[in-house]
Amino acid sequence: MAPPGDVLDGPDTDGAIDHLLALFAGELVEVEPSLRPVKAQSSPHGQDRGQRPILEAMAQELKLRGYGAKTRKAYLGHAERFLRFYAKEPQDLGEAEVRNFVLHLIEEEGASHSSVNQCVSALKFLYEKVLKHPSPIVHLPRPKKERKLPSVLSRQEVIRLIEAVGNPKHRALLMLAYSAGLRVGEVVRLQVTDVDSDRRLVHVRQSKGRKDRYVMRCVAISRSRSWRRQSCSGEGGQR
Repeated sequence: MAPPGDVLDGPDTDGAIDHLLALFAGELVEVEPSLRPVKAQSSPHGQDRGQRPILEAMAQELKLRGYGAKTRKAYLGHAERFLRFYAKEPQDLGEAEVRNFVLHLIEEEGASHSSVNQCVSALKFLYEKVLKHPSPIVHLPRPKKERKLPSVLSRQEVIRLIEAVGNPKHRALLMLAYSAGLRVGEVVRLQVTDVDSDRRLVHVRQSKGRKDRYVMRCVAISRSRSWRRQSCSGEGGQR
């Protein structure tokens, strides 16, 4: 049994979601709607007809416009589910069909507001940028953005979390991520040259949205340099 709130990663293969749900039968498992298989409403004959070229063209257009890998995957997942849901040429579908699909996501699959908004954006991109077709979702309302309070650790909880890490390198990375508000990918891509000691800043390169930014240097930098000196002298323990 997975602890409440756990997020599970698995292979991106056909049948992986069904296998995961079977393993946790009887448990509450939420699956991102764009990953769920969907049953076509129309006849399955010719269900994939014309889908693959459309999706390939959409993938190319997303790359050309500089969308990140995760966004490309999510957009393509939403578009593929929409095409399979009706098994018709997308040019033959109008606003009513798009509304019906979005309502299906909300009512039948319990999709979050953010997921539905992303789906609408993906379909808008499909029609306007790929198919060069008038968008059928011009007047489609979007769900209001959900506002949830974050779970904040107390000072003592943070201290216990950091002290539980024995490896000096891992502890320095954890301290840096927490104190500077960095994402995991940002931490692992940091280079020594990204630390500006004179201005007490850390240069974060090509983060989300392909944007650079500076964050304030903190005590974790001193700890990381201490670990680096230890590791260079052979006293750093595990690497």
